[in-house]
Amino acid sequence: MKARKNLFPLRGDVVALLGAGGLARALAPALLAAGARVVIAARRPAAARALAKKVRAEAAPDAAAALEQATLAILCVPDDALAPLARELARHSRGRGRSVLHASGFQDARPLAALARAGWNPGWMHPLLPLPRDASAVKRFEGAWFATGGSARARRAARRLVRALGGRELALHAGTKADYHLAATLVSNGSLALFELARAHFERAALDPRMARAAFAELLGATAANLARANPREALTGPIARGDLESVRGHLARTRPGLERELYRTLGRVLLDLSRTRLAPAQRRSLAALLARPRNR
Repeated sequence: MKARKNLFPLRGDVVALLGAGGLARALAPALLAAGARVVIAARRPAAARALAKKVRAEAAPDAAAALEQATLAILCVPDDALAPLARELARHSRGRGRSVLHASGFQDARPLAALARAGWNPGWMHPLLPLPRDASAVKRFEGAWFATGGSARARRAARRLVRALGGRELALHAGTKADYHLAATLVSNGSLALFELARAHFERAALDPRMARAAFAELLGATAANLARANPREALTGPIARGDLESVRGHLARTRPGLERELYRTLGRVLLDLSRTRLAPAQRRSLAALLARPRNR
C-alpha cells in the first residue's frame, strides 16, 4: 500500500517570523498550511499584529518574545538590518541548539555571527522567485527553488522547511552566494529592465497597449520555458541567430540613442557569440561590425 503523504509536515513546530514585509506575508500562510504554529514580530508591532490577524497567526510584542517560543526562527528583514538585529537578539535570547535562518539572497551566515555565539545554528533559505508586495498565496512556493546553506543543523532545518512548503532545494558551492544572487538579479530584475525599455516600442506598435503587454509577457514566459528545456545556445532564435543584417540595421535605427542603443549592441554581441556556429564567417563579420561600440569622435 502506498504511504500516505503527511499533510501537515510542520505540525509541532513553532516558527518565529521576524518581519512583516512581502516575504513574511507569503511565508506565514504557507507555514500555517503545513501545520506550523507561526509567531510574528516586527519593528513596528502594529504591522506584526495586522499580518497575524490577516493570516490567523500569533503576534508577539517583540522579537525576543517571538524567539522564546520558537523551535525555528526566520529573519525576513532587509540585508543591512540582519547583523544589527542579530546582535540585538543575541543579547536577549539563547539559541539552545535551535536554528535561525535569514532569507537574503546575497548574504551568507556571517551577519548572524552574534546569534551563533549565543548558541543558535545560523543559515539561510532564499526563495528563487519574485515576490511582489501583495504576495500571500499558499501555493506560491509549490515547485519553487530555494537556495539553502549555513551550519549542518541549519541546512537540515532549511531543507525540511523547503520540502514542507512544496519547494525544491538548490545546492550551492561554498563561497558562491554572491554569484548565485548576481545570476538571479540579472535574470529576474534584468528581464524587468529589458521589458520596460521594450515597452514603448510594443505599445507604439499595438492598437491596444494592454493586450500588447500581455502578449509580450507571454513571449517572455515562452522563452523561459525554452530555457528550462535547453541551454541558451540551443534555445536562441531571432535575427542575429539567422544572420539577418537588414533586421539588425532596422532595430538599431529604431532604438533611442544612448542607453537603449548601446544595450542593444551589448546584448547583440553576446547573442552573436552564442550564434557563432550557425553563421558563415562573412555573416559574423558583418554583424560584428554593426554591433561594435562606436568609436569616440
